[in-house]
Amino acid sequence: MFDKQARKSWVGKLSNKGGVVMFSEKRRVTKKSFTGKVHLMIRFSMVLIILAGGLTLGAGSVLSAPATLKFATTIPPTHPIVTQVFDPWAKKVNEASNGELEIQVINGPTLANAANVWERTLNQVADIGWGIHGAVGLPFPKSTVSSLPFTVEDLTTGSVALWRIYANGLIADEYKDLKVLSLVVTPTSLLISKKPVNSLEDVKGLKLRVANKIASDVVMALGGSPISVPATETYQALQRGVIDGSIAGWVLINGFMLYEVVNYYVEGVPLGDAPGFVVMNRKSYEMLSPKAKETLDRFSGETFSRDFGAFFKSDMERGRERVKAMPNQHIVTLNPQEKERWKKALEVMIKDWVAKTPNGQQLLDGFGSEIKKVTQ
Repeated sequence: MFDKQARKSWVGKLSNKGGVVMFSEKRRVTKKSFTGKVHLMIRFSMVLIILAGGLTLGAGSVLSAPATLKFATTIPPTHPIVTQVFDPWAKKVNEASNGELEIQVINGPTLANAANVWERTLNQVADIGWGIHGAVGLPFPKSTVSSLPFTVEDLTTGSVALWRIYANGLIADEYKDLKVLSLVVTPTSLLISKKPVNSLEDVKGLKLRVANKIASDVVMALGGSPISVPATETYQALQRGVIDGSIAGWVLINGFMLYEVVNYYVEGVPLGDAPGFVVMNRKSYEMLSPKAKETLDRFSGETFSRDFGAFFKSDMERGRERVKAMPNQHIVTLNPQEKERWKKALEVMIKDWVAKTPNGQQLLDGFGSEIKKVTQ
């Protein structure tokens, strides 16, 4: 402490030589002069801190970190959908954003699974999510128009048509809570069996595995008996004779090696499919910069849907050729007259769908119209 009288003391006079703070010569100071100098040093230090902070903020505004979006795929990183669709798509978006956006593809059940991906995206656990409509436990009656038999014969065309009836408002109300980035038609289902099937009469009495109500209605309209069996248990059910066959697509057939327990595949009669979606949390989208939004929009929508549908088309064709090359596997193509019989038998369940679905006929006509436009 300083008393009223000045006294001698060794104090440092600040100097800066080569970046080193040094002390030099002793000086006689009073409490007043010492305090004044301390205050001056504090003010000087605060100015330096403020300037440094300003420089830091300035640099941050130029080199700001990109907005990060977590994309929950729910499937393994080695799945073809990830390696051939999601990873390349995310890379294109990230590169085109010039550092303003980074989509992180997070695979497996880390953020969500097939059953809760819609809810997890809605709650912003994930910013973007991929899923199948029928797996999330929510009603999408209008979107199931693509699941009706004989509506989609080409997956690329069907995917674009499905996107367009969303874009023109026919099914938009089913997605009001989330931003839709893509809609896709997954591989078309066909009837597979352990027994030969060449006509409607051969279907009668067959116990066939189904995954949803539309598939169940299809089987009943054809004269079979629908049995609800999870995809993971289909192989065992066929092996044990619980079922005689299944309504399934080539992806399921190859993925679960059903070719080991069935021998007959009836193609040329499109028995419906399962639509899928890539959706985004609306808050996550609104937080993006204008440049990031523009980039994301450019690589989404009809473009994304078309590319996704093309992937499923080629993947389905590869699966078909793989099974075709195996011994004791028979791909059955119905003749035109028999195909027409199957189509006529299924008219009843399509009419029932139209009657029970809001604006059902408008949806069916609109979807069919978009398919024709895409193919022209």
